Amino acid sequence: MTIVEPSGRDVIPDHAALLFVDEASGGSGYEGYRHHILRLAGDVEDITPPLRTVWSELMDDKLVVMSADDRWANFFYGCGQCGPLIPVISVWMNGHFRESCRIHPEIIEARLNNYIRDAAEAEANGAFILDVAELKLNVALLLLQLGRGADGRAAFDSLLAWLGQKAAEDGTNADWPKRIEAALGSTVAEASQPTELQCPLTAARGKGSHPGFEERVNRFRPK
Repeated sequence: MTIVEPSGRDVIPDHAALLFVDEASGGSGYEGYRHHILRLAGDVEDITPPLRTVWSELMDDKLVVMSADDRWANFFYGCGQCGPLIPVISVWMNGHFRESCRIHPEIIEARLNNYIRDAAEAEANGAFILDVAELKLNVALLLLQLGRGADGRAAFDSLLAWLGQKAAEDGTNADWPKRIEAALGSTVAEASQPTELQCPLTAARGKGSHPGFEERVNRFRPK
């Protein structure tokens, strides 16, 4: 447990003292690493947003935090740090954190641009199909989170078509378009609709899909 910035600084309007703590319980999984925000005014109150929070900082004199929508983490491989891990931006307003992806789009856009670049490079270099698919899926999901519903839906449909084409060419990974559609299709459809919500993808229903232990073992088993 590590006390981090901006602990000790006057950062919210009611001037209550806040303690910011990073927790690292070890291991290779993302689950063991998170950020906590404690309000020290009378009783100690944990005011951290409910999703796994990653960091907080002051931006334009506002307390901004980034959390992660981990519903589809480890979807492709089951590895500890594999995505998709979808950023959720929140800002302290009127006594609590409110989702604010559209207020600070630059945070998500920076990650989106990295995924677009990485996907293009991976495909051009002949990377493993599922590595490219994960990058392309991240592009679609981040577009949806930014409220760019039509672009996100188009990117998602393009990913499914691309995977289908690759399967037809080499006869492998033929079941992945159906897997992706089953796990994310309804959520993508909902998040792609016009909305005033700040973080449309996170607000959309859907429980995600984490492969179970037996499924992961069989996926890695030599054919």
